[in-house]
Amino acid sequence: MPSRTDPIIPDPPGASKVASRGEGGIEPLSAVGLRIRQLRRARRITLEALSRASGLSKSFLSDIERGRSDITLTSLQRIAQALGVPLAYFFRIEEDDLAGPKIVRAHQRHAFRMASAAHTLYSNLTATWPDKELEVVLVTLLPNRRHRVTPYDHPGEEFGFILEGTLTVIYGDREYTLNPGDSIHMRSSVPHNWENRTDRPVQALWVVTPPIFKAPSDPGIPDPRPCSDATHCTDQTPCSDPTKEGASREEDPR
Repeated sequence: MPSRTDPIIPDPPGASKVASRGEGGIEPLSAVGLRIRQLRRARRITLEALSRASGLSKSFLSDIERGRSDITLTSLQRIAQALGVPLAYFFRIEEDDLAGPKIVRAHQRHAFRMASAAHTLYSNLTATWPDKELEVVLVTLLPNRRHRVTPYDHPGEEFGFILEGTLTVIYGDREYTLNPGDSIHMRSSVPHNWENRTDRPVQALWVVTPPIFKAPSDPGIPDPRPCSDATHCTDQTPCSDPTKEGASREEDPR
């Protein structure tokens, strides 16, 4: 159990605890902790970052991952939110579900933007599971806009396939122009960026390995701004229609 000095937000009196032996259809503590650790490591989130995001102490989280401490459903919900998965993720799943393919239906996709790439709209096409090794997103870059202010790099590889529009890819000190049907495969460790130098939006299928989109509440990355569909955000700053936004702004697009 966590010590009294652990800065943990207390659970309400009588809060339900996860069964220690898998009672009631819930995974036993050791399995719950293992799933938390696998998902956290797959998303490259440190215990310290998860502690900040969930409001639970680092030592308590460490004990949970090792199956050494009881955990209430309230605390488990905080962890689930911090890792960007539903609470049901930690409930028992049939073996067939674990072994089978993960389907993401069109109506289940979540579109979002990131603070570091405000002119790019993402729609994640891959399901969430521990230790997944790649991520596929549908990307829309608005007219006359740059993906990021400056080139950036990160570990891994990425592959892009242009569906609509013309995309300029800056890779190191060179530029490449891609049209519909063109593709690019590159090492992400080389500084790179994208630009849309046209008056029409660019849409592309982008594959990244390892995954780089972490949980929305991870303090280590910009928070994604969720959108209800491919054109409008649901937060306080609505996204404009990607086909119109670029033409409606008068400031320097660069």
